[in-house]
Formats: sequence, C-alpha cells, structure tokens
Amino acid sequence: MTRNRQWYAILADAAAVLLAYYVSVSYYHGGRILSEAESITPFLAAVTCAMLFHVGANALAAGYRIIPRYIGLAEALRLFAAAVAAGVALVAPILLVSNLSSGLPVASIPIGAMGAFVVMGAWRFGERIITERRQRPQQQAKDRVLLVGAGAGADMLIREIRRMRGLDAEVVGLVDDNPRLTGLRVQGCPVLGTPADISALVATHNVSQIIIAIPSATPKQLADIYLKCREAGLPVKMAPSLTELIRESGSPTNFRDLEITDLLDRPKVHIDPFVISHRISGKRVLVTGAGGSIGSELVRQVARYHPERLVLVDHDESALYELHEQLQTLGFDRYALFPANIQEERKLEAIFAKHLPDIVFHSAAYKHVPIMERAPDEAVLNNIRGTQLVARTAARFGCLDLVNISTDKAVDPICVMGATKRACELLIRALSRRHTNMRMASVRFGNVLGSQGSVVPVFRKQIENGGPVVVTHPNMKRYFMTIQEAVQLVLHAVILMEENELQGSGADVYILEMGDPISIVELAHQMINLLRPPDHEQPIAIQFTGLRPGEKMDEVLVWGNEEALPTSHLFIRRAIPKAGADFGYHDSYETFESEVQKLIKLAALRAPHEQIVAALEACVSGYRPPETAKSQSRYAVLSNLHPFAEAEVTETDHNRRTEKAVTLK
Repeated sequence: MTRNRQWYAILADAAAVLLAYYVSVSYYHGGRILSEAESITPFLAAVTCAMLFHVGANALAAGYRIIPRYIGLAEALRLFAAAVAAGVALVAPILLVSNLSSGLPVASIPIGAMGAFVVMGAWRFGERIITERRQRPQQQAKDRVLLVGAGAGADMLIREIRRMRGLDAEVVGLVDDNPRLTGLRVQGCPVLGTPADISALVATHNVSQIIIAIPSATPKQLADIYLKCREAGLPVKMAPSLTELIRESGSPTNFRDLEITDLLDRPKVHIDPFVISHRISGKRVLVTGAGGSIGSELVRQVARYHPERLVLVDHDESALYELHEQLQTLGFDRYALFPANIQEERKLEAIFAKHLPDIVFHSAAYKHVPIMERAPDEAVLNNIRGTQLVARTAARFGCLDLVNISTDKAVDPICVMGATKRACELLIRALSRRHTNMRMASVRFGNVLGSQGSVVPVFRKQIENGGPVVVTHPNMKRYFMTIQEAVQLVLHAVILMEENELQGSGADVYILEMGDPISIVELAHQMINLLRPPDHEQPIAIQFTGLRPGEKMDEVLVWGNEEALPTSHLFIRRAIPKAGADFGYHDSYETFESEVQKLIKLAALRAPHEQIVAALEACVSGYRPPETAKSQSRYAVLSNLHPFAEAEVTETDHNRRTEKAVTLK
C-alpha cells in the first residue's frame, strides 16, 4: 500500500471509530447524547482517545500494510485482534479520567470496539468486491473453463484467472468427488456435480478446457479423473501445486499437461531450497555433461540459487547451445560454455585454472547399456578415465566439493556400463583418501523418467505411432524418479557431505528412497491409457522382445556388503561399506588404483573385447559379465538393434582387401 493510501486508510478507520462509538454511546443513553450539550465535549474527547488507540493498534498489527483488494481471513483476524486490544487498552484512561467516562461509559466500549472492527473490515472487503467485479469479463470469454476440484487450489485459481485479464478465460463451474458440495459456490462459481458428470456438463455449458486443481490428489485419483475428462474430448491441464509455485517462481495459471509421473504411485521428494541456496549462492560451480538430461536440469536449478559463476562442460556443442538459450530465457548470464571432452587432461586443467570452481557436479558419462556392451573400451575411457581426470584436476585446483553421479546398475553389475560406474564410485572413494581437503561423494539414481533414452520418451513415440509398445520382459521392474528429484538428490548431497564430514566415513554414496519398484508392463499400460489418440480405434499392443545383453530383471540400490544409514533428509539414505569391504576384494585403495590403471591402459590400446571385460572384472568385485560378453564378437552383441546382424570379415576377405590396398599403393 502506498503512503497516500495508508493515510486514506487511517482517515477511513478514524471515521469508522467515530461512527461505531457514536452508535454505541447513543444506544447506551437511549439516543439522547446530542440533546445535552454538556455531553458532547466529553464524548468528543473520549472518542478522540479511542481513535488514537484503534489506529495505533491497527498500525502495530500491520493493518495499514494490507492491500484491500487482497484482504482475506488472515488479515481480518489481525484487524479483529487489534480492535480487541484497543478496546481493552481504552478502559484504563476512561476509568482514570472522570471527564472521559462521562462522555464514553465503560459499558459501551465493547460494542464500540466490535462496531469499529465491523466497519473497518467492511470498507476493506467492499473495495475487494468492487475490484473483483470489475475484473470479471463483460462479455463471454474465449476459453470457458471447467475446474476439477472445489478446494483451496480451486479457490486460488479462480481468483487468479479473474485477476489476469490477458488469459481471456472464464470459470463456468466446478466438479468435485464430494457430491454434498453440489449446488454450493466457490468464489461465486457453482459446483455443478461430480467428475462422472463431466461429459454432460461440457455439452450443456459449452466448456472448452478442463483444468485439474487438486494438488493433493493421489495417482489413482488423477488417473480416474483423467480418463473421465478424456471422454469429453477436450484438452486437460494440471494446475501447479504450491511446491511447484515456490520452486519454479511461477504463477498459479502456469498450467501444464498431465505427465506419466503424476500417475506413478510413489512418494514425492522435495528439498529445502533455502538450505541449498545458502550452500551454492556466491560459489563457482562446474558441471560436466552439462548438455545432457541430468546435467541441463542441474544447471537450470543451480542457476536459480544465484551462484557466482556456472562453468558448463560438454562434448556436444549443440546441446551446449540449447542450454545457452535456456539460461538466457531464465535471465541468468554468469556462465561460461566449454565444448570439451573430459578425457582431454590439458583442456580440463585450463578450464579449472581459469575458473577455480568451488563445487563440481560430474554427470558426464556413457549410459546406454547395450551400446556399452559393444564398446567396453569407450566405456572405460569415458566413464572411468574421465572421472579420474575430473576428480584429480578438481583436487589439484582447490575445489571444495565434488559429487559424482552414479546409477543403480552399479550394484551387482552384469553389464559393462554398470561395472564402469561401480568402478567410478570406488575411484571417488580412493581419491578421497588421497585428497582429504576435498569432500567427495557419489549419488545413485534409479531410472530417470524423461531422460534421454529412458522408457518414457520411447514408449511415448511408439504410442503416437500407433504401437506396438516394445517391452523386453513381462516381469521386469525398475525404480523410477523424475529428473527434478534426481537433481534435488545431487544438490542435497553437497549438504550431506558437510554434515557427514565429522563422521570420517570418506566418500559416501547417497541413494534416494523411491518406494517400491514399478512394473514396466504396468507403466506401458498407464501410458497407453494416457496418451492413446482419441481417434485411434484399434487397441495398442504390447510386444515382448526378451532381455537385452547386460540387462537384469530387477535392480537394487544397495550392495549386500553395504549398510544403508539414515540422513537428515527423510528420503535420502547413506550407503557405507561394511568393515573390510571398502574396495571389494582389494585390500587397499592403492591396489584398486593399480588395477584401474591396468584397465585404462588396455582400453587406450584398444585391446580385444574379452581382455577389457576380464580386466574390468578384476577391478570391480561382484561384476558378473554374461558369458556372451567374454566370448562373442564385440559387434554381435547389438545384432538385435539392427535389421540384420553384421557379418564377420573372414580371413580370405581380409587377405584379398590387403592385396588390393598394396596394389593401389
């Protein structure tokens, strides 16, 4: 409220006090107060005292900081408390000064105080009502909206839609699963029925859009509501929850499409943004793999916590440019982009020497299981050697914290990718013993919904094309988390590292409590129901292809030789090795690092597939490569991803091509 409006409010409240106490005293005297001239002067003196008490109490209760057009119950309660306090305080001078008591009897004070509260509240609420009536469209809006839900979320949404005239939308009514609310009104909008009535209401009220405004709805409730909305053949949107409003700094009218993550029955995980902001604000933060799914979301979230600088490293320059465009949209410009390979040691040193990052988030990695089965040399060099170089360089240039991103496939791995990520976890643990001035940790993810190569975008594309939806095995289950939750785990690891530093446990591994694993077939069915085009009459089939090389039926988050301990965050656990199991069957981190160096050397020399897999098995205790990984041709592993298997080059073909090359030379 501006200063001028504050003075207007003070004058209006003073007039309200005068009117209320005049009516109260007049009632006390039977309406004869103005007929006796000797009573007018004491009354005016007493009512002036009452004005000072009431205006002062309102000021102390922040009553003049209330914007009338936004007044609600909380503000009204403040005004009520101020009126009671002023009435109680007014009793003392009335009793002590006999001249005042003759003008304002003590018995009239309660009625006067309550009357003042009523009048002061009435003019404020009156201004709000007038403002809201002016905001209502004078003619029929372009979008006629039906809200699902008649709770607090709908109340806030209706007021916001009316306030934002640019939306050109009008709420025609609401539906709620509580039939007893039918016929009642929310902000003047009628509750027309239950979700079962949606199809009929769309026709009778000319509805053009449906918005679900139930932040507390369970996944099952959302699925049922969505199916009923789909029958009406209209677009369905979700109103943001309060948590999304705080995290994204958005508006209640930032509607979004219903996502498959809304339908998964698993706990939603959130972190305290103020704690993270305190740790990241003003720091220099480096992110490897910044252009990937996890890396780019990590960058976007870190940017909101006002770091001094973001240093973004990725080998994909197109992904970096897209990230640059997104940061420009967010209004963040304190960043540097480096299209670089983390295996280039000199390049890494130049980047670290120039920017001296305080915190490093290492998300660069090869992650596609079947492809890494085909190219174990590249998996070793990029995942293991790259992690080694990033961590060593960070320690050399005085970095404070390093968080390595791992995967649940690192637990009891049977694939090359999982084994290399397990080696990275152990490597981070070994390096933390050498470089005690830098805190290090790893975080293990389950499957990240919506990330590059995850089942959700693959299923979505298959459904849009009419099917079939391809699933490897009917009994396969996986843990799932959203990209936002994955990044929150990464960010909170920085806090947990600092908390656990006193416990001396070295480089810990943090995991997210993700509830029960989800059936992939069930996920496919849910996505088909959610995304199947309304005009697609034929049912979309699910086709089973069998497990791919390196895949397991179930994934787990904790090794048998690890202990999962609670942390300060309810949904995050700390996995620490049991006694004697720090580096598997290696008796020290020096022995483990020696085996890692042998493995990296073999990969750099492009040794045969089976030699690299054997060396990886020697590094990672518990790695159980399938027999095909030891005996098959490296190109046969992915034959099921091609229209036909790649043919082997026979010795005769090789000799013939060699002779031809010599002749040409």
